[in-house]
Amino acid sequence: MLRMIPPRQTHVATRLSPLLPERDAEASLLFLASRVHFSAEVDDQVVALARKVGDWTKVATLGELHRVQPLLYRTLKRCGVEGIPARTFRALKGQVAITSMRNEAAVVELARLQRSLDDQGERILHYKGATVALRFYGALSLRTFHDMDFLIETTAIGVVCDVLERLGYTNSEHLSERELELHQSEQKEFLFQKRGFNVEPHWKFTPRRFDFDVDYAGIWRRALFIEVADEKLLVPATEDVLVLMMLVGAAGFWKRLQMLADIAAVTNGPGPVDWATVEAEMKRLRATRVLYVATLLASELCGADVPESILVAARQASAVARMADQVIRTMADPELCRANAELVPWRFQRLLWGMRDGWRDRLIYLFRTITTPTPLHTRRMPLPGFLAAFYVLLVPLHDYLLMPAVNVFRGNRAQR
Repeated sequence: MLRMIPPRQTHVATRLSPLLPERDAEASLLFLASRVHFSAEVDDQVVALARKVGDWTKVATLGELHRVQPLLYRTLKRCGVEGIPARTFRALKGQVAITSMRNEAAVVELARLQRSLDDQGERILHYKGATVALRFYGALSLRTFHDMDFLIETTAIGVVCDVLERLGYTNSEHLSERELELHQSEQKEFLFQKRGFNVEPHWKFTPRRFDFDVDYAGIWRRALFIEVADEKLLVPATEDVLVLMMLVGAAGFWKRLQMLADIAAVTNGPGPVDWATVEAEMKRLRATRVLYVATLLASELCGADVPESILVAARQASAVARMADQVIRTMADPELCRANAELVPWRFQRLLWGMRDGWRDRLIYLFRTITTPTPLHTRRMPLPGFLAAFYVLLVPLHDYLLMPAVNVFRGNRAQR
């Protein structure tokens, strides 16, 4: 396993955030208890909030939806919180035990995958899951992960897919050759599955609809090795990890609290963060709003150690404050969380629109969102490669004219 360095002594926000939902002890408790790093002040606030909780089922449900059960359980146990229904606490404890066993099995499988790809001479970059848990959480069991994500080079897509299939994995996308070409151009990953294991090889970090000019060559160049299960795994440098977490969290419209806990874990981790480098890269990517939303939320909810200059700028931007409030209100409500998790990325999202820095970037996002074909489009409207440009016209006609007309026709028939 990776030899862990004790977390450095650093600032951990302890006050109750003004962004926490008022009169919602359940959500506020979850946010405060789901911190990787803690302090006596935080523990006292957890105990005080726990006394106000009237619905422990909601706390447990939110913990599961946000994939932070291990952190929640650890905090409740450490603080000796009273009043938790025995059944709820046992269920939470059982979920954490299952997560720990699943994570251990996933690490063994990950090492096996690494060896198989090494044999083919293909390098892969691990940037989520087990490596984040070990590098920044301090223990494999503290972070829930359902997928094994890694970055591959675009030239290696075919080889990596062949290796995974030889190892018994099945690609969840059953695509024709033409659909495969479009998928690789417009999307960012495949999902391979085998007996409870999910593997996601990425050739990009964000899809074309919400794309950024990521310095992939630089990320590969700055990468370093860590040892996991007797295998050396290549991982991004700390500053690159932060940038990627922010971009991926934004592209996923901050659907889980875990996305923010990850950022806090990095900022409060064993080594210092070069924030000047992070700021400069986010500015180059035209992702300053993403930086502000991510750091404001991670600091206020998860105690991330963020320079005050960044937080001041984030708080002064009214659009950022509105987006942060929207994210928190969604995270605090189990039904909104479920609805958010089911949003399809190829539909226009106001939050994604708002996180783009300028009108040019927003209009590009809008154009790509309403014109990019999905496998559904390519199957219903198959075009040869030399006519693929016509999807720019066919996709919006299908989504915003044909399908609404069909739905109206079906509704009228059903009323007869």
